Amino acid sequence: MFDKKVNNTKPRRNNHSCHLNNFLGRLQVAQKKKLSDFSYWPASKNIIRVTEALRAEGFIFSYTVEEAQQSKLITVFLKYSSEGNPLITSIKLKSTTGFPRYTNCKYIDRFSKFHPGWVYFVSTSRGIKTLTECRISRLGGDLLFGVS
Repeated sequence: MFDKKVNNTKPRRNNHSCHLNNFLGRLQVAQKKKLSDFSYWPASKNIIRVTEALRAEGFIFSYTVEEAQQSKLITVFLKYSSEGNPLITSIKLKSTTGFPRYTNCKYIDRFSKFHPGWVYFVSTSRGIKTLTECRISRLGGDLLFGVS
């Protein structure tokens, strides 16, 4: 018989994207359970930037970042409407670890026409921005997720 070694290497996963997808999933669950806040560890720079973009768009109330041992712990304070309904009703992940979705400034107008009522976030060379900000500054990038 042949003694052939088979290389069963798995594709490398981008841990930042995995953590971001996990963070967004926990955010959505916390909103559905109507929690006032939730904590997430480890808080990477990407997660802090996404949280700041969500706060700037008015989807969350605020957040705090604390140093915990060798990494950071982020606590997100959630925001609800006056009737007690969560402001984040749905999160659509567009880019995943195995299939990143990139967009340039030409296709942003087309994309926002087909998805009215959604706020999409794009990771650009100038930080994480919304589609509207990308259209104004004529930037493209990695289409991360959408919130409604």
